[in-house]
Amino acid sequence: MNYNLIYEQAKDLLDDYKKYKLNKKIKKYDEEAFKSEMENNYIYLYKNARSIFSLCLTGKMDLQILYYMINQAKNIYNETITSEDASIKVGEKLLEIIKPKIDKNK
Repeated sequence: MNYNLIYEQAKDLLDDYKKYKLNKKIKKYDEEAFKSEMENNYIYLYKNARSIFSLCLTGKMDLQILYYMINQAKNIYNETITSEDASIKVGEKLLEIIKPKIDKNK
């Protein structure tokens, strides 16, 4: 899996999504045409990381979290951390981000 390409395509897709929403790119496309165009432009991401692609396509992907998760995957691949430890670290990172939002809504 090419994690660097996944990150770069996710970043670029998020940028295209923002431009699309601001009508600065791919004007006059409806959502289905935009999705089809992005599937073609970011085919590696679409074929290899569909959930990340979908989050980017809706503007919901957090690049900081993606970057963190990719680094953990690389650490697993390089055998510097176990998959269990990486899962715990990712969970802790997500909790760190989500907890203030939950506390704010109380």
